[in-house]
Amino acid sequence: MKYFKKTYEESRADFLDRINEIKEVIPEAESSSYIMPPKNIDGMYSDSVFVPGNDPDTLIIMTSGIHGIEGYTGSAVQNMIIDNFILSKATSNKTYLKTKKKRRRKASNKLNLKVNKLRLLPYSILFVHSINPYGHKYYRRVNEKNVDLNRNFLISVRDFAVDKRDKNKAYAEMVNFLNPTEAYEYKRFEKINFFFKALNIIRKKSLKTFKQAILEGQYQFPSGIFYGGDMYQPQTQMVIDLVEKYAENYKRIILIDIHTGYGIKGKLHLIGMENYPDPEIFNGLQKLYPLQKIEQAGFKNGNFYKITGSMFEFFYHHLSKQGKTILPIAWEFGTNNNIKTYKSIDSLRAIVAENQANKYGAVNQKSYDKIHDDFKELFYPDDTEWQNKVLQTAFETYKQVLKNLKH
Repeated sequence: MKYFKKTYEESRADFLDRINEIKEVIPEAESSSYIMPPKNIDGMYSDSVFVPGNDPDTLIIMTSGIHGIEGYTGSAVQNMIIDNFILSKATSNKTYLKTKKKRRRKASNKLNLKVNKLRLLPYSILFVHSINPYGHKYYRRVNEKNVDLNRNFLISVRDFAVDKRDKNKAYAEMVNFLNPTEAYEYKRFEKINFFFKALNIIRKKSLKTFKQAILEGQYQFPSGIFYGGDMYQPQTQMVIDLVEKYAENYKRIILIDIHTGYGIKGKLHLIGMENYPDPEIFNGLQKLYPLQKIEQAGFKNGNFYKITGSMFEFFYHHLSKQGKTILPIAWEFGTNNNIKTYKSIDSLRAIVAENQANKYGAVNQKSYDKIHDDFKELFYPDDTEWQNKVLQTAFETYKQVLKNLKH
């Protein structure tokens, strides 16, 4: 089974096929499709499926594609988990392996038997597929309004107010470096020139300040990178509504958001929040992932950065107030070893140039193709070995989560 696809349409078709198979054997499963953005003409949807389980207290939520292009990997992981942890319970039944038309004509007793088997799923799970289908389709991190959706989940809509948006002054001081406004042109010594420009800023500000100012998110420059928007986006509201709907009846929420791009190539980095007001939350995460280190975003000297307007912060705040236990973690699959300074700066170069080319065009097709390829390689490597490692690691990690939820 080839899980990694080349187009958004192929990724979505794979997920929809699995929704149909799930609903055939578990009629209680619920699915939804949301056109994104509303009334778009490109046929882009976010899709979800909720599969009920036996534990009345625990809900697993797995999301993909909040950073569009990363949805290719997120979709592959979600489909692999559906195959191996949901549908695999039915594949041993030869009747199930026949065509759908034949299955529909078979006696209902056999179908009911399969339903009973699959009701033995230990925990309910909600899959949200391709939160940002625009970015997924066009190989971009942002949505159609240049909003980084994982900077758009501010705790309250009031936080978008103009007087509260001027928080990232260091970003504003670097805006000309981060957001060039001329047409993009690929040049022979582009990487080294960008590196030395960045080093010059780092000498003045420190590496930590440099990285944090860029990656934290900003709300002043709508055409700039890591822009968090001026209101909740339709994609953000869709996720909020889905989570609120299905989390209502559960006491413990396991939130897994799938990402790519940062970290050691081929390694799964587990990234949590910076601060946990209740230390038992961090302890709960460690119990779920005892074999791996949980890296807290922006924590002390950690490699990963604190961000504003993250989905984790939003749901932790709102669901905790309802008396629920929420255990949020990002599965971040590293792609190019950009833990190291030079690599991290080159990753930034690709993000800056990709935004520049999409906003202001490129001087020629060669320049556009070059930055498109660099950007794609950063977030979705065309590397079979890397892809296989992602799937194997995801399989083992999810299996571990299920096992440790029992304790």
